[in-house]
Amino acid sequence: TAVFFTSLLGYWKNRILQIVFLMFVGAKLNALLFYHYMEFTSHIPPEHLVPYFSAEGPYLVSIALIIYNIYNNSNAIAAVPSTAQSTQEAKAKQKIQAKTF
Repeated sequence: TAVFFTSLLGYWKNRILQIVFLMFVGAKLNALLFYHYMEFTSHIPPEHLVPYFSAEGPYLVSIALIIYNIYNNSNAIAAVPSTAQSTQEAKAKQKIQAKTF
């Protein structure tokens, strides 16, 4: 539900939520890898791989979507200039415009 509300409200740029979601992704990847390791190294490995991986597919898709959203919004934060920079740039443009008139 946290990912749903984050997407609904557009809070992907929140650093605290990004950290929490990355911790979730790490824990989920650890669980998935451990589960698959146990299944495939057991004395009776899964015989039919399509149904086996179709149950795990949504987990992998959700992990990929979360990482994609965090990556894109992290770059958006880095690309936005700080308020002080934008204020200084605006003042410099005003000075240039004042000199031309």
